[in-house]
Amino acid sequence: MSRTSTEPTFIDLYSVGLAMADEIDDFVDCWHDRQSEPGIPVVPLHEFLGMSTDEYEAWVHDASALPHIVRARRSGMSVDDVMRECLDDMLLAARSADTSKIPHIRAWLEQRKKA
Repeated sequence: MSRTSTEPTFIDLYSVGLAMADEIDDFVDCWHDRQSEPGIPVVPLHEFLGMSTDEYEAWVHDASALPHIVRARRSGMSVDDVMRECLDDMLLAARSADTSKIPHIRAWLEQRKKA
């Protein structure tokens, strides 16, 4: 996969349902491949994926954060606020499927306080 700067980014495609979450790995592979191509400007991975640094950090800490990133964009909320709401919802619902995500989200939010 080779991507030009005029093509939609991963997050552009994901946010309209034209890319699945696991396809982000293909974009990351493409970014790595481009690093060795002469004449192609080096772009930070988060920009290549179409994410802000905050969105990228959320995704790195919790790969399941993609829907929350899109929600933040659509609602105009910060990623931090959406992730806090997500954590609150998980804690209230105490769904067993979500409990494994709680430490990742909590750690990311704690790290954000220190920055």
